Amino acid sequence: MLWDSTLNDNIPEWDYNRIVADESIRLQMFQHINDYGFAIISDVPTHENQIEYLAEIFGFIRQTHYGRIFDLISTPEQRILAQTAHAIRPHNDELFRNPIPGLFMMHCLQASECGGGASVLVDGFSAAKRMRSASRELFELLCQVPIPHRRFLVDEVDDVALSANWRTIELNRHGEIEAVHINERTMAPLDTEERLIEPVYRALREMLALVYAPEACVTYRLESGQAAVMDNHRVLHARTAFNGNRHIRQCHVDRDEFFSRLRTLRRRTTLVACNT
Repeated sequence: MLWDSTLNDNIPEWDYNRIVADESIRLQMFQHINDYGFAIISDVPTHENQIEYLAEIFGFIRQTHYGRIFDLISTPEQRILAQTAHAIRPHNDELFRNPIPGLFMMHCLQASECGGGASVLVDGFSAAKRMRSASRELFELLCQVPIPHRRFLVDEVDDVALSANWRTIELNRHGEIEAVHINERTMAPLDTEERLIEPVYRALREMLALVYAPEACVTYRLESGQAAVMDNHRVLHARTAFNGNRHIRQCHVDRDEFFSRLRTLRRRTTLVACNT
């Protein structure tokens, strides 16, 4: 199911206690993530480590150099952009890793008092389809030429030099879009044939214009006790600027376990229906 800003008026929410207690409700939410790439969960307890229990519903937390859980709190001593109060443009997370993290989760412990800090979501599949229709040649370049992504951190906390190359748009053998990988902040200089440099940058510029366009964006402000779960291989996320105290805890869960649990939920639900 492709979507754009018209979804703003029809974003469903899932009650945390119900998805924990009722497998049929959990299946509905899992299927929604499969179809739309994201879900909003309400009435999540605001305990410091609650995101650990939330993640267990979907799979196993993937640990990185940030740890199992990463706190997004604006601080004067920021090491990365996420630790500021600035607006951040739509992007996929951590494209400098191989494999790329699967599901991206955010749990809001405290929303900013100013009313800012809203989450912005973009359907990468919808943007890729629009580009395929408007600029077929540039679309095919993004399907063919790997884009280098890098993350170098050298300070008292980390010493990492992460590097991976990914095609911006991944197709399956039937030519269907199955993944989108976009993050201009982690892109490194292109390492490809000279004749492709300018066309690829032109294609990237066109794709970025599509995912940054207001008509592509769904905006949802997470309040305290709400969480968002996104497929990091499809949905780009961003945020608006804010002032004041805002505390988000985030983590990643690999996709293979999520889709395994989706299939087992379907099977169990079908068996129960047959038995009744």
